[in-house]
Amino acid sequence: MPGSFHRDALRRTVFKPIVVTGYLKFDAIRNGDLRRDDILQGWDIDPTKKIVLFAPTFNNELSAVPLVAEKVRDWAGNGRHLIIKLHGMSPPEWFDLYRLIAE
Repeated sequence: MPGSFHRDALRRTVFKPIVVTGYLKFDAIRNGDLRRDDILQGWDIDPTKKIVLFAPTFNNELSAVPLVAEKVRDWAGNGRHLIIKLHGMSPPEWFDLYRLIAE
């Protein structure tokens, strides 16, 4: 599990040992292999802007995508840079939708 919050929530329903390991995708940031300045430069992001990350889950029942698709435009601009990271299992239509919005 990524943290104690998830471990504690699952302990009510999972009766096998649960180990907190952290969020593996952050290891490269934590150990210094990835640096913020390098990422911003590689993505051509102005380091003076605030960054908004929208990383919704992939299923219709839990995802914010169907609810905010048209509002997402408002999150960029005014000194903000918007990064949208869709889950790899998201429906292809969502990728198409956000490509259109980005254009």
